[in-house]
Parts: sequence; C-alpha cells; structure tokens
Amino acid sequence: MIATIDEIKKNSKLAKIDDNLLENKLKAIETFIRGNYTNNKFYNRHIKFHCNSINNRLLTDNPFLKVGDTIEIAESPNEGLYTIKSIEDGTITLDRYVFDFYNYVIKVEYPEDVKQGALDMLEWEFGAKEKVGLKSETISRHSVTYEDSANFVSGYPISILGFLEPYKKMRV
Repeated sequence: MIATIDEIKKNSKLAKIDDNLLENKLKAIETFIRGNYTNNKFYNRHIKFHCNSINNRLLTDNPFLKVGDTIEIAESPNEGLYTIKSIEDGTITLDRYVFDFYNYVIKVEYPEDVKQGALDMLEWEFGAKEKVGLKSETISRHSVTYEDSANFVSGYPISILGFLEPYKKMRV
C-alpha cells in the first residue's frame, strides 16, 4: 500500500474515518495511480526474485524486504499487490491469502511526492468531493458556475493530479 493506516491517521482531517474504509479507498487510489493514470508500476527493479509460497507464506530470507513494504507477485495464480505483515524465520506473511506456488516477486516503492499526492487525493475524497461540480458561487444577485467534465479524470480534479505527470509512461 502507498501508506500505512497509521501514517494516514496522522492527518487530522482523516483521523476519525474508519480504518477499513480508508484502506479500501487508498487501495483504489493506488490502482488508479499505477494502472489507469500513469501506467507506471513503480517497481524497484533491483529487488526481484523467485520463491515458493506454502501455507499462506512466502519462503524467502530476502534482506531487502521489511514489514509494511509493498510487493507485486507476477507469473503465478497469486498475481497482484500485497503488503508484508510480518517476517520471521525465513518466511513472509502477507495481507492476503496466497496459494502454494512458485512466485515471481518484485518490490514496489513509491517516491515521497507520490505518497503525499495519494494522501492529498484521499483527503479530497473525504472532504471536498461533495462540492464536485461547483466552480464558483456568488450570493448577491445569485450566480452559480459549474465545472465541466474536462476538468476531471476518473472523478478527481486535474488540479490535484499534477504530481503524477513526471511518472506517466507511454502505453504500449
């Protein structure tokens, strides 16, 4: 995951929101950033390896992984993003179930500006989203101006997605 729930809860605007709801929204934002918008997987290509998974654990003693890291498993039925929950005795426990299989594992690392931008998107999701569509409003002589759909991408205003521009990759 781009950030931990503890990191998110440090933001006073998000502190009172349910942990499961925050986690689900952050996973959706992560999917949007990685696939739909940037086409960038944010792989650390120096940390990739093969290992077996048995009894819902990865069997590896890779010294470059730590609790809380995001990994992607490819080329197996376990394909997808996972967060490392614990590491002990040469095994890694993940946040979701994994089948017993031989897996290709790649570490995912997000730059700090992407982490902060994702938190800004999360904050917008729970704060300003209800005002979507309203661009300006004047009280005297009542005038209302609405945003057009060209200013939004997948429900997010283009103005808060600017941090992702340097990370966009061409689709092949």
